Amino acid sequence: MDAGFVHEALMYRDESEFDAAMREFLLAAAAAGEPVLVALPGARLERVRRRLANEVPEVRFEDAERLGRNPSRLLPVIEEWVRSHDGPVRVVSEVVWPGRSYAETVEALRHEALLNHALADSAVTVLSPFDAEHLDEATLAGAEMTHPTVLEGGQRRTSASYRDPLAMPFGELWP
Repeated sequence: MDAGFVHEALMYRDESEFDAAMREFLLAAAAAGEPVLVALPGARLERVRRRLANEVPEVRFEDAERLGRNPSRLLPVIEEWVRSHDGPVRVVSEVVWPGRSYAETVEALRHEALLNHALADSAVTVLSPFDAEHLDEATLAGAEMTHPTVLEGGQRRTSASYRDPLAMPFGELWP
């Protein structure tokens, strides 16, 4: 991908769709020589590590359930990862998952919006997976509002509801 900031929401409906998108993203990073930070919930993180770690030369794995339980702890890790490399980098960050409380989901979506502001001038491609099969419609609407681009069913599209990251109406998302 070209140098610059890219932030995509991956709306996956099953594990095979997730795996295919992850494989494509990580192999593209390897082909471009771009290091990758992967922050996923526990079991999914281990599955990706087992299947793809040997194919991507420089990858750092973080358990999103541990580190991203409070998303405000994850943003500094991502920012440091970006700053610690001279060229383009990639990040996979799944901070919204089924079972999160209302308050956790609001903070996780706030984190997604803040990434757009914090990394706007960085050479980083961020892929944020969302379990579209199990997350509620309000959460998926929040994902659309916090990501300029959406990858769904193998197709990329511009999000029609993307908003300025500093003007996000989080109170409007969930009545």
